[in-house]
Amino acid sequence: MTLILDGTAWEELFQQFPGSYPPDLILDDFETVESFPACLGRGYTRSMELLPGMWLDVFDRTLYQDWIFRSSVCDHAVQYSVLLTGFIHHEDTYPTLGGQRSYVSGSGISPSYTAKYERSQRLAGVSIHLLPAVMEEFLMEMPDSPRSLLKVLLKNV
Repeated sequence: MTLILDGTAWEELFQQFPGSYPPDLILDDFETVESFPACLGRGYTRSMELLPGMWLDVFDRTLYQDWIFRSSVCDHAVQYSVLLTGFIHHEDTYPTLGGQRSYVSGSGISPSYTAKYERSQRLAGVSIHLLPAVMEEFLMEMPDSPRSLLKVLLKNV
């Protein structure tokens, strides 16, 4: 049976079904780790703030069950994600991620979307999240920074 989750149900799973992460995992003061809900699989996300306004997530999960996540419209930062293993299937709004396809998203309002996750697969990857001001500063420091790229990636530039 496929579980169908929205944002609220997703957050509740982390409370109700805490997972575990490797006991030998050593964290620095600027890092946090969040276990993947045990009812869906096993694994974790390791998060760290690299600088003010820039975060890195490294995740490694093995899925035991099919599930669907339905996201509502939300505000978000600039995001770049790469799946090293596994696939995430999206309906309409985004393409399937994985294999040779990664994800870059500009800041602003994200439309609602549905993502499908298949059991018996390992999802491992990295995501970088940047506040628009940090991304703008980074791109403006590049020689011959393309202003058109800023307009695509950053809302209100």
